[in-house]
Amino acid sequence: MSTTVKNRTPLPNWMNRTFLPQTASSLYSLCTSARNRAYDLIPSLCRKAPRRVISIGGIRAGGTGKTPCALLTGKKLMEMGFNVAFLSRGYGRKERQPVIAEPRKPQPWELIGDEPALLHRNLPQSWLGIGSKRVTVAEKLGHLVPENTIFVLDDGFQHRRIRRDLDIVCLNSDLFSDRMIPMGYMRESLNSLCRADLALVIGSFDETVEDLNKTADRLRDRFRNLTVLILKQRALCWVNCATGLESETLPFTRPSLICGIARPHRFIDLIKFMHIEISMAYCFKDHYVFQMSDLIKKRILYSEGIITTEKDYMRLCSLDLDKAVQESMWYLKMELDFTDQESSEAFFSTLQRLKHN
Repeated sequence: MSTTVKNRTPLPNWMNRTFLPQTASSLYSLCTSARNRAYDLIPSLCRKAPRRVISIGGIRAGGTGKTPCALLTGKKLMEMGFNVAFLSRGYGRKERQPVIAEPRKPQPWELIGDEPALLHRNLPQSWLGIGSKRVTVAEKLGHLVPENTIFVLDDGFQHRRIRRDLDIVCLNSDLFSDRMIPMGYMRESLNSLCRADLALVIGSFDETVEDLNKTADRLRDRFRNLTVLILKQRALCWVNCATGLESETLPFTRPSLICGIARPHRFIDLIKFMHIEISMAYCFKDHYVFQMSDLIKKRILYSEGIITTEKDYMRLCSLDLDKAVQESMWYLKMELDFTDQESSEAFFSTLQRLKHN
């Protein structure tokens, strides 16, 4: 299997010196701490939204399961009788103006972003409010959505302009060994978890519940007031990009793999774990805008079969692919599962409190 990675240029030698990244990480840490301190000391910096708000976020850049968690939260809220409106920046979209997407009126990903498009595809009865100024978008939505609507702020832990009723943070098991950007992937220090209400430790397919529990216990010891629950990613099925047909197995062997996500190695490892032999793997940067030339140049169009992620499918489906190529392309549908019934009930109970507030 060959693997190529696009748009990754080696750093010049002078930038690889340790003191430069360390200095940059220290400055980044000081800036984020000062910003958070300002929000803590000046309540007027936060604006109250016209509906109750649940923030789904993280302290690590990319690949922590925030969007699947937002989807899980939205589904649970709807089961409880709430309406749901997702608030998102819409990273990677081409449109700069704010966009409101009504229920059951799908919008192209170029207009709203790949992750909001994924959320709307899986929860078509939800509303979407897309824009960098999410306070403004929330105020516009307030005039349109029903009274029993909950705003779900996707990737919102650092977006402190909106006051929230519940702060949920998605974490990985390696958070204790990570470092601040650019030395690592941390957007904020661990201490910022003091302002979270609920921490979800999200494990990948190859992590044991015992190891995830060790991370959860360390968090509980350090943050006594933080509720910590454990979830794992689970592969549901393969979905054909042309027909929507769902299948437990692929109709071919040795497919080509294409993806543009934050942690492509995790997707590749999962495919290997499923005993699927990959002929070629092409990994692009997160939210990469695929071009037809990418598929032609890498001869992906001529593969026996093509596999990808659901998020990547949202971008790939906008290409002018002929029917035969679409029929040969499948994406893997994933979901988050709680590792035990007690955690599932604790999550549901936390959301239930919104009914009484």
